[in-house]
Amino acid sequence: MSIIRRRRWVIWCSILAVFALIGAACLVWFRHGSDPVANARSAYKAGDWARAAQLARERLMVNRDDLDAIRQLARANARLGRDDAAVALYQNRLGTDRMEAEDRLLLGLMIERQGDRSLALSVWQKAAVEHPDSPELLEAVTRLSSQMQRPEVSAEAAGRLRGFPGWESRGQILLGLARSAMDDDAGAAEALGRGLSLDKAAENPPMSNHRLRNVFAKSLLRLGRPAEALDAIGARDKSANPDASDPESAWIASRADLALGKNPDLVAGRPKLVAAYRKAHPLMPEPGPYLGSARCTECHGEISGSYGKSRHARTFHRGDELLDLPRPQAAVADPDRANATHLIERDEQRLRVTTREDDKVYRLLVDFAFGTPERYLTMVGRDDRGAYRALRLSHYRDAQGSGWSRTSGDTGDDPHSADIRGQEIHTRDGVVRCLGCHVTNPRDFRFDGAEQTAVATDRAIGCERCHGPGSSHVAAVKIGSVDSAIVNAGRTSARAVNEQCRECHVVGDTSQIALTPTDPLWVRSAGLTLTFSRCFIQSTGRLDCLTCHDPHQDSPTTAEAYEPKCLSCHTASADAKDRVVCKVSPAKGCIGCHMPKVPVAAIHGELTDHFIRTHRDGPAPQ
Repeated sequence: MSIIRRRRWVIWCSILAVFALIGAACLVWFRHGSDPVANARSAYKAGDWARAAQLARERLMVNRDDLDAIRQLARANARLGRDDAAVALYQNRLGTDRMEAEDRLLLGLMIERQGDRSLALSVWQKAAVEHPDSPELLEAVTRLSSQMQRPEVSAEAAGRLRGFPGWESRGQILLGLARSAMDDDAGAAEALGRGLSLDKAAENPPMSNHRLRNVFAKSLLRLGRPAEALDAIGARDKSANPDASDPESAWIASRADLALGKNPDLVAGRPKLVAAYRKAHPLMPEPGPYLGSARCTECHGEISGSYGKSRHARTFHRGDELLDLPRPQAAVADPDRANATHLIERDEQRLRVTTREDDKVYRLLVDFAFGTPERYLTMVGRDDRGAYRALRLSHYRDAQGSGWSRTSGDTGDDPHSADIRGQEIHTRDGVVRCLGCHVTNPRDFRFDGAEQTAVATDRAIGCERCHGPGSSHVAAVKIGSVDSAIVNAGRTSARAVNEQCRECHVVGDTSQIALTPTDPLWVRSAGLTLTFSRCFIQSTGRLDCLTCHDPHQDSPTTAEAYEPKCLSCHTASADAKDRVVCKVSPAKGCIGCHMPKVPVAAIHGELTDHFIRTHRDGPAPQ
C-alpha cells in the first residue's frame, strides 16, 4: 500500500471513530439528556427524589467514583427515608469533609428521625455557622429549638433568617413566636405584625394564619392595645363572634371588649364559646396587663394578708431588703479551695462580695437573693462582664445552728477556673431563668435603675404568678360580667392543680425522674413524684396538691396535721369495703411510714418524700 493510500485510510478511520464517539454521546444524550448528574440534580430540586436516585445510580454504574453522583444519591435516599443507605454513602463514599449545607441539613433530619433531637440541633447549629448563607439550615435550627423549648436559640436563628430574600416574612413570624415563648410581648407583637403584613396569607407551618393572628392579638392585649388586637383577628366593630367555630378567637375578642369597657356577655353566642375555651384551657393566663398584688388586696384583703406572711411571698429579696439578710462578719474560708476566702460586706446601699484566691481578687455586686433566712438563702450578683452568678457560698440554718456552705448545684471545682466566684447562671434573653419560680413576672424586673412596673413591686411570688394577669378580671367585675376572667386552678380539676404546682416544684429532668422515681435525689420534685403514687392514681382525679396544702399560707410541719387526710380514705367503713386499710398501724403513723423525711445534704435540711408508697426498710410507726 502506498504511503498516500495509507494516510487516507488512517484519516478515514479517525473520522469514523469520531462519528462513533459522537453517536455514543448522542445515544446517552437522547437517553438521559446532556448530563445525567445534572438531570439528577434537577429531579432532586423538583422533589422527584426517586428519579434523582435512579439517575445517580445509573451514572455510578459508569463511573463509580463520581462524587456528584454519590452526593445526589445520598441526598435522594435521605429524602426517601432510606437513612441507612444515605448514611453509608456519606460516611464511606463522600466523607463529612465534603458535605455541603444541604447534606448537613439532611444529616440532622436523619438524626432527628432517630430520636436524638439534641444532637440534631447541635449538627444544625454548627452547620449554620459553617454555611451562613443557608436559610434552610437556619429554619431547621429555629423549628427544632422551638420544639425543644429553647426559644432564645430559636429567636437568634429566626433573626438571621429574616435577612434572606424570600424568607423575610417567615423569619419575622418565627421570631415573633420565639419572642412570645419568652414572654417578650413587645418583641412578639413587632415581629408578628411585620411578618403578617409581608405575607397576609402566612399559611406555612408551624401554624395556620388564623392561629398566628391569635398569638399576635394576645401579645397586643398584654401590651394594653385592645383595639389593635381586635383588628388582628378581624373582629373590629363586628356584632357577632369573629369566628363562630373558634373558641379561642371568641375568648380573645371578649378580653379586648373588657379592656375597652364593653360587656362581652352581650355578644350573641360568645359566652358559650368563651366558657368552652376556658374549660379546655384552665391554666391559660388571661391576655392582659399585670396589675400587681397591691391591686388584688383591695378586694381580697384577708387572703392577701395571709399569703403575704407565707414563704411563697418571702423567697425573693432585692434592693434594701438585701441589707437585712444575714452575712458573715468576716471573710469565710472556702470549704474546697484552701487559699480562697469570701467576704460579703455593705457598700453604701448595696452588698459587695470580694473573693480572694492567692493573688487574685474577684468582686461581685449582689442584685437579689433566693430563699428564706430561716432555711436556705442564695445570693446572686453580676461579675465584671455583667454575667449573673450564684454566689459560691449560701447561708443555711438547721437544728444545729447556721452557717455558710457550698451553694447547692455549684460545680466550680476546676482550680484554674474563675468559677470560684460562683456558678454562672443561664439567662434567657437577658432574664435570669431562676426568677421564673421566685417572682410574679421575671421580665418586669429591672436591676439597672429602669422604672419599675406595677407587678415588680410584688415582694416575691405575687397573686398573678398563679392566677395570671388581673386586668381582665378587674374589668369583668366592674361591669358585672358572668365570666370572672381569671385563672383559678383550685376550681377546676386535680390535674390542673398539679400541673400548675409542677411548674416550680420539680427540680430535674422529668424523663429522668420517671426512670428512677425512688432515687432520693428527686425528693425536691414533689410536684411530679406525687403522681407516681398508687394513692394518686386510684384517687381518679381527687388527690392533688391542695388536698393537703393551702398555697396562701405556710403548710403545717407536724405529721399529725396531715394524717386525717390519709385516714379519710384509709379507714374501714361499711360503705367503702374496697378501701385499703394499713395492717401495721391503721390509726396513726401514716406519714412517718409512707412519706418519710429525706435528708438533703446540699441544703442542710430534709424534705418530705411525696412518692407515697410502702418503704420496706422505713421507720417504724410512732
